Amino acid sequence: MYTISADGRRFPTLELLLKTKRINKTVMASCIVRTHGLAE
Repeated sequence: MYTISADGRRFPTLELLLKTKRINKTVMASCIVRTHGLAE
C-alpha cells in the first residue's frame, strides 16, 4: 500500500508509480476529502 499526500502532488505521484510499474492502469485509488483539519 502506498500513501500519497495531497498538496497537488497526488496525480503526478500516481503517474510515477505507473511509470515505474509499481501499480497498473486499473488500480483503484481511494480519495478522502476533508473540509478541515489534516487527512489521516
